Amino acid sequence: LMVDEFQDTDEMQLMICLMLLKKGNLCVVGDWKQGIYGFRNATVDNIRMFKTKVCGFIDSLGDRVAFGFDDQPYKWVSLEVNYRSTRAILDPAFKAISAKATMTEKFTPDEDSITELVSHKESDAEKNSGLYLKHTACEYWYSDEDGSEYEDIADKIVEYLESGRYSIVEDDGTVREPRFGDIAVLFRKFSDCYELYKVLKSRGIPAFLQGDTEIMSSPPGKLALAWLRFVNDSGDRRGIAAIMAYMGYTLPQIRYVFGTDDREEMLSRIPLHIIKERNFLIGKRKRPNNLLTSIFAFHRIGEGDAPEDLAQADIAQAIIRVVSSSYSGSLMTIPDIIRLLEEDIEQSTTYNIDSILGTGAVTVQTMHKAKGLEYPIVVVGGLSTRKMPSPDRNTGILRYDDVHGIRCRREYISAGGTDGIVDSWRCKVVDNARTTDYDEERRVLFVATSRAKQYMFITSNSEVSNFYLELAGGKVRGARPEKLELTKDRLPEEDVKEPTIPRYTRRRQNIAVHDIMEYKEGAEESGKGKQHGKDVHSAAEQMALGKPYDTSLTETVYISKVIEPLKAAVLKAEYDCSLPVGDVTVRGTIDLLADFGDRIEIHDWKTDIDKRNLDSYVTQLSVYGHAAAQSRNVPVRCFVDFVAQNETVEISMIPMEEIADKVQEFLQQSADVGE
Repeated sequence: LMVDEFQDTDEMQLMICLMLLKKGNLCVVGDWKQGIYGFRNATVDNIRMFKTKVCGFIDSLGDRVAFGFDDQPYKWVSLEVNYRSTRAILDPAFKAISAKATMTEKFTPDEDSITELVSHKESDAEKNSGLYLKHTACEYWYSDEDGSEYEDIADKIVEYLESGRYSIVEDDGTVREPRFGDIAVLFRKFSDCYELYKVLKSRGIPAFLQGDTEIMSSPPGKLALAWLRFVNDSGDRRGIAAIMAYMGYTLPQIRYVFGTDDREEMLSRIPLHIIKERNFLIGKRKRPNNLLTSIFAFHRIGEGDAPEDLAQADIAQAIIRVVSSSYSGSLMTIPDIIRLLEEDIEQSTTYNIDSILGTGAVTVQTMHKAKGLEYPIVVVGGLSTRKMPSPDRNTGILRYDDVHGIRCRREYISAGGTDGIVDSWRCKVVDNARTTDYDEERRVLFVATSRAKQYMFITSNSEVSNFYLELAGGKVRGARPEKLELTKDRLPEEDVKEPTIPRYTRRRQNIAVHDIMEYKEGAEESGKGKQHGKDVHSAAEQMALGKPYDTSLTETVYISKVIEPLKAAVLKAEYDCSLPVGDVTVRGTIDLLADFGDRIEIHDWKTDIDKRNLDSYVTQLSVYGHAAAQSRNVPVRCFVDFVAQNETVEISMIPMEEIADKVQEFLQQSADVGE
């Protein structure tokens, strides 16, 4: 068994490796200096203390491991040649491993565990004729004021291309001018990547953004949350206020809306076009993808050509993808989606919004994203106080470390007539007593600096961190990046043409039956909750299959009465079906299909406590009925079983023409949103 990138494994994975083997024939390959996934429980000790770890796990796993450690010879092989970088790059990279994160940090590097590398590019002089020694450099710069670092990096990128002082050496020994695609800019935080990306785009420098961001905390995310609150509850003041503020209404105008305690009066004061949009969105409550897309389309998110607009469009699509993924295969309701967004904002959850990478543009990405990659030119930015090394440690609601155990960062208080959730002072005391471990930050910096092949530019804002001081040898910097203009021949069409990221649209060829169902306002309140509905459907399926089911659910008594006379038929529970409607296929799942041979009965279990949504169920059952009739060419009867009300309603199927009209209406709405 051979395991690559072994520094990224955790203890469980090492134990799995040992249990997979019939004998001790294990080869692991890795570099502990590149172990940067501690937040995923990976541990560099697996490779640094390999023998100790393996022996300990063999003892603890007992018979589950088929060999002892001494059954096979143990050998450690050091790989000492670097085929990527020049010495000008390797020297600061190895300084990163030994750098103190702060002036006061008590840190002594383990020199014995650091294997110095030889640069193959410079040692193989016969092949490269000393070209790499001539065309390589590591430069340092800190900006004069906060915020100008992004502009200085942009200037440096242009300087790499336009000054004539930099050349790229190919593997075959030829030398050429740098291109945009040769350059990568790396930051510790995605927020810095995003700010630089906007600067580069504003200056006409082709760039691609790659990384993770807190999409729910973005303006599109907060706007989506506001509308979901308002759609779910017409009296939700937080939602209404946020929507009006986003649309540019003044504080006095917003206060006027809330200047009454009467809900109907408050609604009458909300601008009419906002009310009309809410009424439109209510019909999409069961289609979260379409609902969110409509919200973003209403506000024209991402329709402009400015860098900010393009970035917002990417974020909006990412939000839709996340919600779509969470919704798929579940009965998620609007309140569930609201909680998803609220929790992601509270916990600073990040999601990927990668643009498509190309060879004709500067790559902007986080240091973590750069692992495993290489570029002729690398800009390592943001080596500033409070940025790199990152002070953010264990920032979630729950915090854990080996010494202090698990603690909750927030707590509920009720004192002096005040109720609320506040920061826990106990947790703060423990945090202040903790000693921050910066080892992984050093490894992140090593990964970033070792991505470069020939040229590296290390930058900071005016508040340089100790990492910058250690790598640069003090608060020093080279020449200010030149302010040069890009020549037109640097921007050939094939280099700057950015891949088109299409607006989010549903697949038109396959749609769900719920897409063409119209629900009445308050539809979710007509049931007993998502989980209860799932439990009832599961019990009904088990009952139809003749298997044990949850008899504690009161609805099962009535379901049993419905199923009993159907036992003479072949029963199919949770039966997938599809109905062709022109060029579109409408798909759904039939709760219970009873096939008597010469006829078919279809039953759909509903836990609603009223019948306000019966019309939408008629549409649903009609799709099922027509699908069954087309498949078997026998008479079909369809029933809605309101199992919480002990009542069954037989429905008359609407004609195919009416179903086709509903499909076209849905497709037209999606097309309107896409435009």
